[in-house]
Amino acid sequence: MIKITDHAARALAFVLSQYDDSPRLRKLVEIVGDQIQVLEDVAWDVLSKRLLTNAVGVILDRYGKIVQLDRLDSTDDEYRSLLGVAIAANVSHGHPDTMAAVAAGCVGVPVRYIYDGPMNVDLEYETDSPMGAGHAARAADLITRSASGGVSWRLTEGSDIGEAFRYDVGPGYDVGKLGSIIGSEGN
Repeated sequence: MIKITDHAARALAFVLSQYDDSPRLRKLVEIVGDQIQVLEDVAWDVLSKRLLTNAVGVILDRYGKIVQLDRLDSTDDEYRSLLGVAIAANVSHGHPDTMAAVAAGCVGVPVRYIYDGPMNVDLEYETDSPMGAGHAARAADLITRSASGGVSWRLTEGSDIGEAFRYDVGPGYDVGKLGSIIGSEGN
């Protein structure tokens, strides 16, 4: 769609040349064109403010109801981004890279995945600030929406907050990252 910004000039251009010497008719056409311009400007303003990319406040909350996503404590910019993630999750075909992208949109950092066969996807990320319970539940819901039926998944958060022991391929223990499972389904 293209916004027309010169309705009066366009309307005057359609006036037949035999009426070139009729100032009253030309003025009437110009007035009507100006009124149509006002209508188009208002309609364009309403339309553009309802687009997800421009929406704020209550309009974003209405989008949230449509895609079934709670705002929690998100700002407008954060919520707008999460709504895009929810839409992607709702139309996903369950590919692991889409599940990782949905998870990354929820946690705000890159997420890597291990595709452990056709029925299991392990998603992992690292952060310095652990996710709260409400945000973890929302992330779990969106990842579940993005997964195909029957596919199990697990989202693990790694953190440098403390030191943890872990096994590796060599003898003994090594210092590793403290990890916690944020959400899972089917595991």
